[in-house]
Amino acid sequence: MTGEKRGCSGVAAALAVLATAAPATAQDGWDVETDTERGITVASVIYEGGVGIAVQCSDDDLDFVVLGVPAPDESEISDYGHRVLDTGTSADSLVTSSWKAVAGSPGATSVYPDRFARSLKGAEAYIVRIPASEGRAPRRMAIPLPSDSSGIDHVLTACGRRTEDPRDSLPMADAFLLPGWEIGGFDYSGGRPTRESRILYSCILTAQGGVRDCQIDFERPADGGLGARLVARQGRARYEYDGPAEALDGRIIYMPQGFVRPVIVVERVEILR
Repeated sequence: MTGEKRGCSGVAAALAVLATAAPATAQDGWDVETDTERGITVASVIYEGGVGIAVQCSDDDLDFVVLGVPAPDESEISDYGHRVLDTGTSADSLVTSSWKAVAGSPGATSVYPDRFARSLKGAEAYIVRIPASEGRAPRRMAIPLPSDSSGIDHVLTACGRRTEDPRDSLPMADAFLLPGWEIGGFDYSGGRPTRESRILYSCILTAQGGVRDCQIDFERPADGGLGARLVARQGRARYEYDGPAEALDGRIIYMPQGFVRPVIVVERVEILR
């Protein structure tokens, strides 16, 4: 799988916007702030000690940031600039996924902000489990969530994202954690993307190594037509990784947002560890 190494600009921006006093107990609603000059809309819940969550939109980029996470060391950061965390709103159904992080920094930014932001709505707490590493036992933290989730919808809407998506109920895998992952064959006939293109799309992976039922989740420019062409010609796409295709039949798998990087939905697979 190919990809770019990215820093945690979302963490830095969230910390800058949220430099305010933090409450000690759970809040009724998210603190929603808009920085017009910088073009940022953020919903946050921050507690004493700097522990909290921020969902932020900046120039159509959505960030889901967890603050106050025990800082990783260099050995926990991948070549992509990621660390691995188990997270979710129920201790019985944590999802293992990649988070953008910097060694020594107590913050992590999800590679999959849309789905994870929506998962907060209606939940009582967000659980973060830090897997065991060299010389460290597993660690766990639970961040109380506000009962009113309207702040999350406010940020999602500001960023042009869906506030609800039935595909969130599908199980998830992480392309960065699939050894040898590659996907190609999408047909760009009728126009190539530009460096200004931003597109997120999701598909169902089949046991035969193909895709089906692709949908556009986000596209800028909205009328660029690239998404429609990709969906119309999805039958030519093929994927492979160092494992059996049958194991990826039914699981949702996301790729990072940006220049034509696909979001993939998969079917039926065991929990990937």
